[in-house]
Amino acid sequence: MQANLILVKDALELLSFLVVIAGVPVAIWQFRMATKKEQQDREQGTYDALDAKFIDFHRLCLEYPEIGIDDSPKAIGDCPKAECPDAVVRRKAAFTILLSVFERAYLMYHGHSDEVRQKQWSGWDQYLRDYLFNAYFRRDVRQLVTYWDRDFQKYLADILDEHDRRHPTPPRTTT
Repeated sequence: MQANLILVKDALELLSFLVVIAGVPVAIWQFRMATKKEQQDREQGTYDALDAKFIDFHRLCLEYPEIGIDDSPKAIGDCPKAECPDAVVRRKAAFTILLSVFERAYLMYHGHSDEVRQKQWSGWDQYLRDYLFNAYFRRDVRQLVTYWDRDFQKYLADILDEHDRRHPTPPRTTT
């Protein structure tokens, strides 16, 4: 009888060791999966927040088409009310909002090795570069750039310089 108890005790000890040995990798796997899910949720939250702000900016573009804040290429003076004082204030406020969205995208995506972030950043980078064809934006961003993260300021200065080298503004002629 005592031999049977010892045998049962040894079997239970062996079984408990097996459960522990098998349980550790399962626990590590579950931890990694939970961590990955949290990371994906944070990334999705970042994407959603940027998207919401970007949509808000485009609502401003629709609401105030006369002040020249949309992303279509334009020269200063293309919009009939572009230089009235109210339009100037609204345009600078709108571009401040847009720059805030670009800065947030820069801080969240620029320079990250993760493939998803690289893909996200490439879209934001191209959109900002395309926006430089709006002369109002190009002019105002030079004044507004000093309010942002220093790395973002340098990035903006670099792409502004690159844009100016590639697309010099022709001199204005008076007739």
